[in-house]
Amino acid sequence: MKILNPLLLLFFFSISASGQTYNSTSSIALDNNSNQKGKPQTFEPKESNEPKNILGLQVGITDPTLALSYERLFFKNFAAEVSAGLIGFSIGPKIYLPSLRTGKISFYTGVIVGAGALAEGRFGYIPIGISRLTKTNFSMSFDIGPHTGNAFNDTGSISPGARLRIGQAF
Repeated sequence: MKILNPLLLLFFFSISASGQTYNSTSSIALDNNSNQKGKPQTFEPKESNEPKNILGLQVGITDPTLALSYERLFFKNFAAEVSAGLIGFSIGPKIYLPSLRTGKISFYTGVIVGAGALAEGRFGYIPIGISRLTKTNFSMSFDIGPHTGNAFNDTGSISPGARLRIGQAF
């Protein structure tokens, strides 16, 4: 009970500091600035203008060399990428710092795994890159990093890799 009282005080203070009063009979926050005093304010979730998907073309010295790329942003800082090309495919998570936003530059890293002809089987790639998303939702990114050709057997070697991707976010 000693912990509950300060929490209730903090709750009521935070509501009153935000310009709202708390109607204890209906458990609904009321807007003090509205013209309709005493009527509950409806809270609707705001639709985000931020894109969640990026579809593009990718070219690079990693497998797949030429590919169609799809990226899904699950959070502002976390995405998953899938690429499929003529001679390979890849998949993996990416982390953006700062978060990917329109009109801003973001840096990213991740772990990409896949299979392709140039790697002679399965490979791994750790991209360290930069991405720009314009206000018209045009996306351009470039990354470099270590690329392991066929890392799952003894013939695997580490070489530099690089990719360039252009696409449209929606």
